[in-house]
Amino acid sequence: MAYPRLLGVPAVTGGAPYWDLGITVKAFGGITLANVYVEVVFDVSCDGLCSCTGLNLTGYTNASGYLGLQVRLGGCCQATAAAIILADAVPIRSYEYVVSADITSPLGGGDCTINLADFSNFGGAYGGGGGCTDFNGDAATNVADFTVFGGGWGKSCPN
Repeated sequence: MAYPRLLGVPAVTGGAPYWDLGITVKAFGGITLANVYVEVVFDVSCDGLCSCTGLNLTGYTNASGYLGLQVRLGGCCQATAAAIILADAVPIRSYEYVVSADITSPLGGGDCTINLADFSNFGGAYGGGGGCTDFNGDAATNVADFTVFGGGWGKSCPN
């Protein structure tokens, strides 16, 4: 997936490679760092996002400096720093877009269910430029994005 996009799927169980966020924290020189507190912070203006587990993605890196998080959310947000990854309170990556196949509103609001309303909005954007329906960051809404959309079809989480 092309930077700077963070992709989520609303679901409480199961996993898919495209919503797993793998983070490896390294020091200068490439040395991996264990037991580093990592958090993903979402911009407060991202009010169209819905989440299955809360917008509080945190954890500690393992002995190899790795932490895996599942981004279980819906909706879309574009901001200078829609999501920021912090390692021990130090920003290490920033994303301009947080996206999901759950695009119930053409403006990017989600309801944490990927269904016909989302398909309608995706279909209306198909063949166009980037935005909330460009899941892979190639500046187009095309078959590659439809593959991601289809992989999320029917996923939901409790309100």
